[in-house]
Amino acid sequence: MRILYVCQDAGIPAFGRKGASTHIREVCRAWVNMGHRIHLVCADLGPDRDPTLDIECTTVPPLRHKLLGADLRGLLTDRRFARTLPRVAQAFRPDLIYERHSLYTGAATALAKRLGIGHILETNALLSDEQRDRLHHPRWAARRERRAFERTDCLITVSPQLAAACRAWGIPAEKIHTLPMAVDPGHFHPRPRDPAQRAQWGWTPEHTVVGYLGALTGWHRTDLLLGAAACIAERFPLMRLLFLGGSPHHTEKYRELAADMGLAERTLFLGSRPYREVPEILAEFDLGVVPGAHQWSTPTKMFEYGAMGIPFIAPGTENIRAVMDDHVTCRLFEAGEQGALAEALAQLLGDAEARRRLSEGGLARVLERHTWERHAEALLELGQAQIEARR
Repeated sequence: MRILYVCQDAGIPAFGRKGASTHIREVCRAWVNMGHRIHLVCADLGPDRDPTLDIECTTVPPLRHKLLGADLRGLLTDRRFARTLPRVAQAFRPDLIYERHSLYTGAATALAKRLGIGHILETNALLSDEQRDRLHHPRWAARRERRAFERTDCLITVSPQLAAACRAWGIPAEKIHTLPMAVDPGHFHPRPRDPAQRAQWGWTPEHTVVGYLGALTGWHRTDLLLGAAACIAERFPLMRLLFLGGSPHHTEKYRELAADMGLAERTLFLGSRPYREVPEILAEFDLGVVPGAHQWSTPTKMFEYGAMGIPFIAPGTENIRAVMDDHVTCRLFEAGEQGALAEALAQLLGDAEARRRLSEGGLARVLERHTWERHAEALLELGQAQIEARR
C-alpha cells in the first residue's frame, strides 16, 4: 500500500523530540517494516532525521510570522499544502491519505475526495479548545475543526474521552475509532544499568532514582512532582530526581523551583536528548512518574516506562484508567493532589517488591496491547476498509 502521510502542524517536527514526533515517526516505521511505501508531507522535518527510516519526505515551509496571528497562519499554511499535495500525489500515486489533525486543515481531505481515495484523520485533542488562548477567532476555529471531522472518512482518537467529545460534536460514532499511544519494544526494553552513567552524575547504585521523561510545560505538572518529593525528602535520603526532556527555558525554571524547595542537591535536569539516547538514560530510573496528563491523552511516556520494565505512578484519570490498572500495571493517584502523589511515591520507594510486581505487570500489558506494530496494523485495517469500499 502507498500511504501519503500529512502533518500541517508547524509545532511538530516529524524528526524531533516531542511525543507527537515519536507518534508520526514510529507509525511510519511500523508501516515500512510491514512492506508499505510512505511519503511524508509535513511543515517541519525536525533536526534529528533518522537515516534508518526509509520514507520519502517533502517539506512545506509554514508561515511563522507572529503578526499574522494563529488563525491566519493556519489558513495560509493550508493553502500552501493545497498547492504542494497534488504534485506529490501525482508522482507518488497514493492508495490512502493519513493525516495528523491540525487547525484549519482541509487540503488533504479535498485531495482525497478529488482522487477518490480514502482519508483517515488522527486527532489527539480538540485543538480549538486546547489552543484557545492563542486564537483570535476560537469559534471560527471550532467550526473549521468540526468540519474537518465531518469530512474525513475515518476519525482516530487517542482516548475514549476524546472520542466522546467528538461524538458530542455530532460526529457519527461509527466513524470514530480509538487507538491509544504505543511504544517500540525493540527500542525501549529492559536493559542493565551502566555504573558509569550514575557515577558521572555523582550518584551511586544505592541511590533510588525517581525519573520523569517528557516536556516541562504547565499541564505536565512538574511542580506537583517536585512538591511531592519535597514532602518525603527527609524520609528517603537516598532518593534522587532525574528529569529527561524540556526546553532550556523550562529546565531553568524548574531547576530554580527545585532549589527553592531544598531539592537542588538531589535533582538533575538533563534537558532534551535525541530519541536514540533516551532508553540508556531511562535504564537508570528505579521509578517513573507521570505527574500530570491532559484529559484527552494517553501519555507515550507510560508505555515507554512499561516497555523498559520501569514501575511507574500516574494520575488516576479516566483516560489513563482506560489503559492501565491500579496496583497491577502501575500505581495511580488522585490527579492534581500533591499529598496523594507523595503517598504513592513513599509507598513504592519503601517497597522494592511492589516495584518489582508493577514492573512485571506494566511490561506484560505494554507488550500485549500497546506496541506500534499493533497500532499500525489496526490503522491499516481501517485503511484497507476504505480501499475496499471504493472498489
